[in-house]
Amino acid sequence: MIANESLETRESIAPDVFSDLYEAHAVAALGLALRLTEDRALAEDAVQEAMLRVWRSAASLHFGNVRGWVLRIVARESLRLMKSRQREKKRAENATALRLVRIADSPCEIAERENAHVLLRSVMARLSVSERRLLSLHYEAGMSQRKMSAAIGAPQQSISYRLNHVMNRLRSELSA
Repeated sequence: MIANESLETRESIAPDVFSDLYEAHAVAALGLALRLTEDRALAEDAVQEAMLRVWRSAASLHFGNVRGWVLRIVARESLRLMKSRQREKKRAENATALRLVRIADSPCEIAERENAHVLLRSVMARLSVSERRLLSLHYEAGMSQRKMSAAIGAPQQSISYRLNHVMNRLRSELSA
């Protein structure tokens, strides 16, 4: 059985071997994910994503502790999904707070905001199409840098650098 054996280095895991691996570690993986996330649906998603990573990265396993390897992947995926959920929750809270603030704005505040919008539109017009697309994907569509990387077809590190560069440029031009 695969539970206590190491996998040979290979491109991917054969379906029957993966099935044995899943059966051997699924209960422990779900238990760990549940302890970390405290949410059954999120834990199940984490285990599913982790098992996909196991399938894709079987060639990188070069040591004997398969269970430890699988559970490390489950833990990382659980934490990643929790952080993602927290970011989504914070965005929703910020959007709600922003709507509530806008209801109570005075005429002066409305005029100031309109002036800021005019300035922002002029600065945005000077950005390249690819820079505007980055901002749109991140702030309008709410995509993570990982999802943006997949959508654009560029490395996540490149997306992070480009997004930070654009934001710094916006900040400097808006504060000038």
